[in-house]
Amino acid sequence: SNPNDYRCEAQDIEFSSFDNDLIYYSGLFPKSSEEIDPDGVFKFTMSNNKTELIELNVRYAGGIFSLFDNENRIFVTSGNSVSIINQGLQIRELKAVVNFEYPFVFKVLYSNNYNLFIGNSNVNIGGVMFDSQSNIENNIESEIRISPNPTNGYVNINLNCTEPVINYIINNTNGILLKKSAIENQVNSLQFDFTPYPSGVYFLTISCNKQTKTYKIIKEG
Repeated sequence: SNPNDYRCEAQDIEFSSFDNDLIYYSGLFPKSSEEIDPDGVFKFTMSNNKTELIELNVRYAGGIFSLFDNENRIFVTSGNSVSIINQGLQIRELKAVVNFEYPFVFKVLYSNNYNLFIGNSNVNIGGVMFDSQSNIENNIESEIRISPNPTNGYVNINLNCTEPVINYIINNTNGILLKKSAIENQVNSLQFDFTPYPSGVYFLTISCNKQTKTYKIIKEG
C-alpha cells in the first residue's frame, strides 16, 4: 500500500544499554487508513529486521519514554498522562495525570539516585517522582516469607494472594530475563525451581492482586 494513504507518528527512540542489537521506539504506526493501531512502545531487532510491539493488558499511547530498572520498566508519557510499563509482566503498573506545569513534551530524563523523571516543553521544565518500585533493590520484600534462602534448588514463598493463577518472572542481577511463566496458587504457598541456574543472586518478581513484589533469591552451588 501507499504509505501516504495513512499517517504514522513517531514519538521517541532509544538504544538498549544491554543489547547492542536492540532499539526501542514509540509512536503510532497503523498499517492502513482504517486502523488506529498499533500505538505504543516497540522493540526493533536490527540483526533480523524484526519489530515487536510491547503489548500490555490494556491499550496505551506511545509517547515520549524513558527506560529504567534495567529496562524492565518504561516510563511513558502522552500529554499530561504518564504510565509505568512493566515489560516482564506485560502490565501497566501505574497511570496518572499530572498538572500542566509538569511538561513532558520533548524529552524525559531519569535520575536513579532520586527516582525522578524530568521533562521539558517549549517554556517549562518539570519533574515527577516515582516511588521505590523504580529501583528493584529498594522494592525487595523484606518480610521473612521465603524458605530456604539461600537455596540450592527450590524456594517456597507464602503469599497473601486471592488470584488462582500467579504470573512471575526471574531476572539476574544484570536485569536479563531468565524466565517468564505462571503458577497455580496452592493456598498461598508457592514453590519456584532455581535448580537450572548457577550460583548467584536472582530477583523473583510476582504479580498478584494488580500489584508486583520482588524477592531477592540467593542460589548456592
